[in-house]
Amino acid sequence: YNDSGIFIANNGNPKDGTSGTISFYERTRQQVVNDIFQKANDNKVLGSNVRQISVVEQQAYILVEDAEKIEIVQTSNFQSRGAVGGFERPQCFLALDNTKAYISQWGADGVNGSIKVLDLINKVVVKEIPTRSGPGQMVRKGNFVYLVNQGGFVMDSVISKIDISTDRIVKTIAVGAAPHSLQVDQNNHLWVLSRGVIDRANPANSRPAKLVRISGDAIRFSLDLEAGASDLVITRTKDQLYFLNDGWIYRLGI
Repeated sequence: YNDSGIFIANNGNPKDGTSGTISFYERTRQQVVNDIFQKANDNKVLGSNVRQISVVEQQAYILVEDAEKIEIVQTSNFQSRGAVGGFERPQCFLALDNTKAYISQWGADGVNGSIKVLDLINKVVVKEIPTRSGPGQMVRKGNFVYLVNQGGFVMDSVISKIDISTDRIVKTIAVGAAPHSLQVDQNNHLWVLSRGVIDRANPANSRPAKLVRISGDAIRFSLDLEAGASDLVITRTKDQLYFLNDGWIYRLGI
């Protein structure tokens, strides 16, 4: 597997225990090869809720929520190099460099969230950082990491700012109900998309989705959206944002 393709994490079905899988899309030939992990590892299963796959120094880290582990494989042949366990509802993986990564997790009760700090050289967890409920996606901005707190099994509405030199949370910023995803643009501004809340039984409790731009750790722009917005991404030039909402793809210039 080379740099001309894309690894795709397929979630699996947690309801019936169907294992997640990994596919590889070859750009040049425009072909998909499925089940590459199983084929390279004697039909070994990953487990359901395959959340993410990230590549660091020719090794891929596959985060599997239900198996509460990170499976590590060599990208050239996708053969397993072992796994790191001991996580509790892991959600997202962010490599800070070639030696250190953050893994957000909801905790066993889905309420007491944290970030585990993974030593990428020795493949061991070396520290745990307590967070607000439902930590999810992260993005690095200079010497800090910003983390959304989705709420897990409860509700939250803030992002956390973490100093990566001390592995400590130094600030929280209120952004909107159930923050979901975030990006940094070409002006070094932080954009955060919150899903909002849909309460059909009691509409008065519903809250809109929200897209905000943060500069200097303060909100400088805010846009209300239909509840349910998700998956904020940015172009390689970092000047166009895209997100999903109500079955549509939306684009917004920074």
